[in-house]
Amino acid sequence: MKRPLQVGLFGFFSAGIIPLLQLRTRLHEYTTLERQQVELASELAACHVPAIAAQELDRAAKMVHPSLLLARLLDLTTLGAIVAVLVALQQGGWSREAIKQFLFYPPTSLGTAGQVWFGLITISYILVHVRINRHLAQLQQFALAFNAATEGRTAPIAPVESVSGVRVGHMLVAIVLMLLWAIWALPMMLAWGAYQTFVFKTDARFRTDLSDRLVTLSGVSPVVDKAGLCDNPSCAQPLPWGAAFCPRCGRRINTD
Repeated sequence: MKRPLQVGLFGFFSAGIIPLLQLRTRLHEYTTLERQQVELASELAACHVPAIAAQELDRAAKMVHPSLLLARLLDLTTLGAIVAVLVALQQGGWSREAIKQFLFYPPTSLGTAGQVWFGLITISYILVHVRINRHLAQLQQFALAFNAATEGRTAPIAPVESVSGVRVGHMLVAIVLMLLWAIWALPMMLAWGAYQTFVFKTDARFRTDLSDRLVTLSGVSPVVDKAGLCDNPSCAQPLPWGAAFCPRCGRRINTD
């Protein structure tokens, strides 16, 4: 995961394009994997709950999916922002002065192409933010369905809260870039802050709660091999004996 300063530097010298491409790719891969894991969790839980509750749980699991409309809108705004950057620089003859003006002058001084880029890059990061919180809202609905299906048999899964993206490091970088007229840095850093909070705090807690409840339902005591840790440096979760995937981050365990 990139640090705030890295995101800021890559964003500043690429007009926000590189961090946007990285973020949308990571978010797509992460939510796609989580959808598969939630559906699998629903199937496992269905073996231990009444049929009606299992149907509701399966319906909630199938609702955890990315919005095709938001994905297509993000594709269009991202492509538009890239084209607008190229057009703005082409109009300046790709000169050092044109690049300097693009980096260090307010968007209103960049002409029509520059203003279009500013609007599209801002909208793109807002769409990423919306997609993150939409996914969390879907997980919350699944958590409610899971709690209702397993009421009295396991402790409830904690509420899945939305994220704002306000993190100290990200906001400091955003302020510095905004002083350099990079106003679009605010939605960029908020989107990256939201993603980090989503992956390493909100969703990590949801995954841990869900895996613990599934273990309780199955009636199997989780035997943990303390010598085995997830090899994801951002996770390092102790692994249950014989696990094929990390119960916290979902990373495949190398058994070679």
